[in-house]
Amino acid sequence: MTGDRILLSGPNLIYELRRSEDDKLSTEQDIDFSDLLGTSGQLLSVLYDAVGNLWFTTGGSAGAGFEIASNDSTIGYLTPDGTRETLVLESQVIENSIAMNDGVVYAFTGPAGEAANGPSAGFFYAVQASSNGVQTLFREEYNAGSGLKDGGFSRGSGSSPNLLGNEYIAIRDNADDQVNLLVFKQATDSTDPATTTDSATAGKGSVCSIPLFNSGTSAFEATFVSHFDETNYALVATNCYKYPTIYFDNRELPIDRDWNKPTAMGAGLTRIDVEPQVDGPVKCSVRWHNQESKTSSIATLSTKTGPLYNYYQDLELAEQGEYVWYMVAMNWETGEEVWRVMTGTGGGFDNNFQTPTIAPDGCLWIAVAEGVVKICDGDVV
Repeated sequence: MTGDRILLSGPNLIYELRRSEDDKLSTEQDIDFSDLLGTSGQLLSVLYDAVGNLWFTTGGSAGAGFEIASNDSTIGYLTPDGTRETLVLESQVIENSIAMNDGVVYAFTGPAGEAANGPSAGFFYAVQASSNGVQTLFREEYNAGSGLKDGGFSRGSGSSPNLLGNEYIAIRDNADDQVNLLVFKQATDSTDPATTTDSATAGKGSVCSIPLFNSGTSAFEATFVSHFDETNYALVATNCYKYPTIYFDNRELPIDRDWNKPTAMGAGLTRIDVEPQVDGPVKCSVRWHNQESKTSSIATLSTKTGPLYNYYQDLELAEQGEYVWYMVAMNWETGEEVWRVMTGTGGGFDNNFQTPTIAPDGCLWIAVAEGVVKICDGDVV
């Protein structure tokens, strides 16, 4: 790897950028995948591994505004010498980002084409680079349900794979009535094709699962917030059932209309604790469930000072067509609100599925429909 930034630009090009000592960006190289993608595919995510292979996937979520012209997806990598290795996944669509640990890449698919009509299965993959190309370590089936959720835009799982240390990995399914958290044991990078995992349990079904939110009003189109306290893992999930829409400039939606209104959403911000047991199976349990939470934001945890930051509206005013937005700090241990500060009014302050970011100076940033908001102690910019 020669650059330290990657930018996806357009459906079939990767621009690799280098940052100079004076913090200026310049193009290191651009890689054209047109011959692989043709007119029916587009790049979705890219990630380098430790030896310099550039991993990539094709796909997208039709409900998120992508024009999905292909019923197949590809996962592959480009070696440092320019060799390209690929694995084509037929009648499957990759809809989210990949995750990587110790040379193993994790991705999952939803059903595509005829397979997407009615109750279907999705698949969760662990793959690695090998002398024979993309090597599959495991392929797990999960419940992809019967279709898109109300407020969702993924046909299969709506969350990117979430690494839990070096041992477990979490996703969610798309079960019809109530989606579930699924926790699997990670695979390991194996140089011997005959030995693909470090234990008999890796890739042998989920080690624990638990329903998320409330029956009949459950959807999840984000990644989990995760934390490890040296003993157990904790995950926070945001319910997006019946979230109105994603705002795209090219859709020319009126900025202050009902697309901002979250009042019909299924409620729920939930913390799940994942507890490995010395003599027994992994235990998954709900630590708390904030029934008042209605937002598209993925929360952000400050491991230094403790709060869980999230972005909310005043729901009573939203019902009247007045959109007032707040940054909110919540107690990580209980899910209760600690404080809130108003960031602005109107649809231009809709976070549009974006998440708060904590800067090195302790200020909070969040992207909104018409710009960015910066929040520091005693100030909102």
